[in-house]
Amino acid sequence: MSRLKYPPYMNQLAAARRQGMVPWTRGGWFHVCLGWATARLIRDKSSYPMVVIPLDAETPMASYDLRPLSGLDLKLVYSPGDDHYMEEAAGLILAVRPRTLYAHTLPYVEGSWRSWQGRGETLLPGVREPWA
Repeated sequence: MSRLKYPPYMNQLAAARRQGMVPWTRGGWFHVCLGWATARLIRDKSSYPMVVIPLDAETPMASYDLRPLSGLDLKLVYSPGDDHYMEEAAGLILAVRPRTLYAHTLPYVEGSWRSWQGRGETLLPGVREPWA
């Protein structure tokens, strides 16, 4: 099995997490963007930190190391019509045990909001993940 690689913008987050730091976010969530088109819709990247999971056939989502997202409050944002990618990404993200995970389309479409855990529910009390 080949070594997993970080998706775009994850290197800085991974380095911070190895030092025990958690990113500050204006809205309270760290964004996971599905595709570059969705990422471009987030204008203020300094206030809304993110990683991008590219949507291309050459690199499957499962080949990305998402462990630095563990224990964080996450917002998974995707384009309308990419629900099938969202379901796959949500499964991969839930496997690394985020604190909370929400998902919605960007731009927002009525009824697109999803939640997997209630905000403030701690899934990893007192656990520190070993980062590779």
